[in-house]
Amino acid sequence: MAESTTRQLYTTLAATLQEIASLSQGLHVLGWDQQVLLPSSDGATAARGKALAALSGLVHEKSTAESFGALIEELEAQPDLDEELTVVERANLKLAAIDFRKNKNLPTSFVREYREHTSLSHAAWVKARKADDFPAFAPVLAKTLDFCKQYAQYVDADRPVYDVLVAEYERNLPSTRLAEIFSELREALVPMIHTINAAEHPDTAWMDAIHWDVKKQEELCKHIAQEIGFDFTRGRLDASVHPFTSGFNTYDVRITTRYSATHFAEGILGTVHEVGHAMYEQGLPHDLDGQPVGRALSLGVHESNSLFWENFVCRSRAFWRHFFPKIRELFPDIPDNTTADDLYAAINVARPGLIRVDSDEVHYPMHIVLRWELETLLLNGEVEVDDLPRIWNERMSNYVGIAPPSDKDGVLQDVHWPEGLVGYFPTYTLGQVAAAQWAHAMREQLGDLDELIEQGEFKQILHWLNENVHKKASVPESADALLEETVGEKLSPKYLIAHLKQKYSALYGVEL
Repeated sequence: MAESTTRQLYTTLAATLQEIASLSQGLHVLGWDQQVLLPSSDGATAARGKALAALSGLVHEKSTAESFGALIEELEAQPDLDEELTVVERANLKLAAIDFRKNKNLPTSFVREYREHTSLSHAAWVKARKADDFPAFAPVLAKTLDFCKQYAQYVDADRPVYDVLVAEYERNLPSTRLAEIFSELREALVPMIHTINAAEHPDTAWMDAIHWDVKKQEELCKHIAQEIGFDFTRGRLDASVHPFTSGFNTYDVRITTRYSATHFAEGILGTVHEVGHAMYEQGLPHDLDGQPVGRALSLGVHESNSLFWENFVCRSRAFWRHFFPKIRELFPDIPDNTTADDLYAAINVARPGLIRVDSDEVHYPMHIVLRWELETLLLNGEVEVDDLPRIWNERMSNYVGIAPPSDKDGVLQDVHWPEGLVGYFPTYTLGQVAAAQWAHAMREQLGDLDELIEQGEFKQILHWLNENVHKKASVPESADALLEETVGEKLSPKYLIAHLKQKYSALYGVEL
């Protein structure tokens, strides 16, 4: 029996998408190599830049070709789509069409100008941060925001600017939903944070007296990564200045971490965090590799995987009890009277800190709420760029309990705005919210989650995520839709709030 026209068109579409994905994969491999293995000479960097530019141009050309757009339109016009294509294939077509039209709507001249500006903006930010000189960076940031507004107009002039920008990272989650979620978090966490800040903190001095050998940390982290489920036959773990994950396809997922001889937790928490990202990539459907529908659903969902493993597994008392014999074997300087519970308490100390990336799980959400509020106010014209340092410092003091002594550690600390990544910040805390919902659902369906962790039964936990999150890839319309399908409820902060109250009431002996 001959294939229908619809089936033939879809086969051509899938092949074209696979070709574009393969070229993009080459681009990403070159980028990973640049950050991990490339020689440090200026010549090597310049040559790599040319290679990246050439390949980027080819990907953009194929992604916006008239013939590609015509193929999408012809397929969309077929009257028998529902009969001939599966739910997954129709979702794939929809995502391919969205990507094509977004890219096509952006004038080449605008893309070039914007990319040139963000390159200059990054350099200006580095200089301003080093000099602690926000006024020098302010006009550059104002121009970045103008570019963001123009971008939103090109992509979808009928939607609010911030909705368009957030959609780059978090599909179909409008500003109204963000306001609901973040307002509930702010109301619950600010008083909790102030109570914890005023309480007596667990003793961590004993950790400072130990030399945490970096080579042994590396051995420990590889041991942990493999035990919790990272497949080293389909990935690798290296060191870099900034930890990150690169998922080229489900068979090649690479992570990096960093180690500190004085901050033991940094390497382990960072490794487990990146392993969470990597296991999501390894768990995506193999048969959808190279198709838009086979990608991770969103950055928030991606972050929910990394933060589930970091906060609900690695930061648990059960985790440290399970791995403590191995830790003691590798680090014999740990005092004889020290227990796994002592290590658990030290790892989970919650102190107000200026720097977002170093923050604990209690204070972290308010770092994000602050940035979300400022992005919203800036794009709505309710706040001027020049007012940012003052408002930042006031809200940091109120939300986190500490005011930056300088803009370097305040409004200038993040690289996101200098690189034009406005709307990215909310995904971090959306991930933390969803992670708490995954943990709650696991406790209902798998039983005692802490017992599974302490006994090293990580396969059951990973299997639950594989079945309920990873295999669904980008078929659901949004994080809300995925959660409703998986746990019967949209994104809801109440589980994260309950988790933090229970955990830190016990750790600090206070009423939260």
